[in-house]
Amino acid sequence: MNYALNSIINLNIQLPSVSFAIVKKSIISIFLIPLCMSLFGQEVGIYYTKNGSKLTGDKPHGFKIAYDQGFALGAFVDLRIAPDVLVSLQPGYLKMQSRIKVPDRESLEGGLKDTLDFSLNYFILPVLFKIKPTKSKRFYFIVGPQFGFLLDSKTTNELGDQQDRSNIMNDLNVTLNFGVGYRIPIKFTSLMLEVKYEQGIVNITDFGNPEELFSRVKTQGINMTLLFGLPIGGTKDE
Repeated sequence: MNYALNSIINLNIQLPSVSFAIVKKSIISIFLIPLCMSLFGQEVGIYYTKNGSKLTGDKPHGFKIAYDQGFALGAFVDLRIAPDVLVSLQPGYLKMQSRIKVPDRESLEGGLKDTLDFSLNYFILPVLFKIKPTKSKRFYFIVGPQFGFLLDSKTTNELGDQQDRSNIMNDLNVTLNFGVGYRIPIKFTSLMLEVKYEQGIVNITDFGNPEELFSRVKTQGINMTLLFGLPIGGTKDE
């Protein structure tokens, strides 16, 4: 294993993994927030997201940061704030992953060899505005922030060894989301398909030293979300 990868892995971090109490509170919040807001909502439901994400920002010369797949799941409530504008609250659990490839300094041919998988787990609260074009009842644009509260973070090397990285990560991640959605009414329910681009706007690492490897890092992703909704009060757009 080359020196560059060792310098990342051997940070001597020994922290306990996320506690059951935190996970329990997150799960309760995922369903409690939409339940409380449903009194004023237009539609409530559940969603599942498949995401492709990676870390971006400063990295050592020759390193490559690649996309990896993760997922999110949770509940949502849509609140109508104007005739053609909804605000969607979507609390949920997010697993975000990225793959770090480092140079093979032992090979005469060079190239990339070793891989470090980075995993981030968040409780998330997207606050997304759904804007319908004039006269459109199914198609809509999406824009808004997403707030992520760190549950835990781990790295896994090519040998399968894991280390906790929570103490070098900031507790809060904020991203901006841009995308489109399409709503399909099905009797008294509806299906929605949303595709969004997500760009982090805050640094997620906290080494305390700007000269450290990956001291300034943000997240980036492309997400596809399937939502199953139930209109409140028996009304829905056709």
